Amino acid sequence: MAKKYTLPRKYADKLLLYELSLQDPAFEVEFAVRQYRKRRGRRPLVLREDFCGTALNSCRWVAEHREARAIALDLDRSTLDWAHTHNRAPLAGASKRVDLRHQDVRAVTRPKADVIQAFNFSSYLFNPLPELMTYFRCVRRSLAPGGIFMLDGYGGWDSQQILKEPRTVKSPSGTFGYVWDQADFNPIDGLALCHIHFEFKNQKKWKQAFTYHWRIYSPPEIRDALTATGFQNVTILWDFEDDEDASDFRPAKQVDNCPGWIFYVIAEGSS
Repeated sequence: MAKKYTLPRKYADKLLLYELSLQDPAFEVEFAVRQYRKRRGRRPLVLREDFCGTALNSCRWVAEHREARAIALDLDRSTLDWAHTHNRAPLAGASKRVDLRHQDVRAVTRPKADVIQAFNFSSYLFNPLPELMTYFRCVRRSLAPGGIFMLDGYGGWDSQQILKEPRTVKSPSGTFGYVWDQADFNPIDGLALCHIHFEFKNQKKWKQAFTYHWRIYSPPEIRDALTATGFQNVTILWDFEDDEDASDFRPAKQVDNCPGWIFYVIAEGSS
């Protein structure tokens, strides 16, 4: 039986739907500040958000501290325009501390950042492995002394299956359906084809609102690539919380495998 959602399709904005479905800027900003402070004993002030999309983390970053600055990089001009209208402009005076840039993340090394984030599995877009390592080298050159690089990934045996994972998302305007669709996976090269679909009131659908062709790198592949490109103290953080609505990411060297998991990696550029 089809689920009954209340959000009409005609009012849907796919970038807002993405934010509501997948992003948690409060957690990701606090997480970055906590991890940096743990290593350096002070608050980081400059964030670079690679593959920023709607720059939600960057805007949250500057809103939380009057001296904080953010550089947000993305290749999609229309998404950056949306980010300015919906996320940066409402910051009023603080908006000048968010630098939205329509640039390739591999072409920018200044200004130097205390924290560089590449979330939402964005590093998986680089394939083959030497391309990923080229990106990592650029990141290391872009970090200020004492800076850290943060990225995320996913895996587990379900990540190699053809499957769809639906769930209901609540928004101020009503409920809608979010569907993660793993359409193809090649175990020989690790390449996956994934889509995001949305579902609405009266069984209306937005198929393939987002599509991703990427390589699913494992934690040791990422760790070894970071080490080979000059990063230090590469740490894999694993979620030890069983509750899907909570998280408890802590350093890990050995864990039990399971159908699906998400991990973070933190690497230091230089002390």
